[in-house]
Amino acid sequence: MNRRNFLQRSSMALASIAAIPLAVRSNNQQSSSTYALRNVTDKNKTVSYVFKVIHNGITGFATAKPAEKLLEVQVITLLDKTTGATKTVTVFYDITQVTKNSNGSSTYRIEAKFNEKVSGDSKPADALGKSLLIDCTTFSVLNILKKNNEVSLSLKYETGGSTSSGDDDDVCFLTTACVHHKGMADDCDELQTLRWLRDNYMANYAEGRNLLKAYRTEGPRMLKAMREFDNRPEILDYLHDHLVQPSVVLVKAGHYQAATDYYAAFVKEMMSKYLA
Repeated sequence: MNRRNFLQRSSMALASIAAIPLAVRSNNQQSSSTYALRNVTDKNKTVSYVFKVIHNGITGFATAKPAEKLLEVQVITLLDKTTGATKTVTVFYDITQVTKNSNGSSTYRIEAKFNEKVSGDSKPADALGKSLLIDCTTFSVLNILKKNNEVSLSLKYETGGSTSSGDDDDVCFLTTACVHHKGMADDCDELQTLRWLRDNYMANYAEGRNLLKAYRTEGPRMLKAMREFDNRPEILDYLHDHLVQPSVVLVKAGHYQAATDYYAAFVKEMMSKYLA
């Protein structure tokens, strides 16, 4: 078997990858996601910055409703460390322009202007101003930029639950999610087999190490994105049957490069469908 030509020769593999279910997102497009930078020192004060954004206002900017293009910003100042008393100022910005990064990633350049009507008497913080220039990698990070494009504030995506329980979940993220969805143990055959591939094959050559590095970054983002899909169980069932099990078969047959290529191609297609 010519392992490097596996995907090109296997119409079944290509068909399985192409047939990955499309995400069914909630009909409630008003659901916002949170990015935050918490408890930083600003002019001798402890301040937290919380941005609430509706992703469809970014990824679907051209057709998004005005309400979906409204960016809510909370600036929370700690007034008393002993009691934990805080002061929260909430302002709103209109997203006026969105440009997707040309390298095909899920990073967007966003321009936003202060909305005085919605914000009322509240004024933007000095660290923000009335115009914002933002780089946002969805489900990962939101960077507020200075005029010279240097990062002024970097806010991390927040979710209500943990996306992983360690390095194994970050690298074997899809397998872990699938087998846990099926009610299997953390030491089940599927996980043990693909962890073996990771540790004893992929980690031993440059291309494989690059893939593992990418998985550590994209794995948590993928799981966070999938939490917003109404058909998450359907997707996990499909991945278990068409990604995990075929990959395990290839590893046990000694076709390590073919298993790596198949898994990598599957993940690439998922990123294009689920993180666009």
